Amino acid sequence: MAQIGKITIYVSTTMNGQSIKVRTTGGRGQTSLNTVVTDTQYNTQSPFDTAANFWHDVLTKAAATF
Repeated sequence: MAQIGKITIYVSTTMNGQSIKVRTTGGRGQTSLNTVVTDTQYNTQSPFDTAANFWHDVLTKAAATF
């Protein structure tokens, strides 16, 4: 199995908000997969009562940005 791409999500928090940054790398044939770059600020933080809730919220927000 060949690795063709990677998506990296950075999460930073402030006192009352958070920042989610998305970066991609790679390529598939003639298609460049490294074209997604988003930086989004939120006035709230993802819920952190469980890891699953936190990451589900982060992934939902990240997917909504592109």
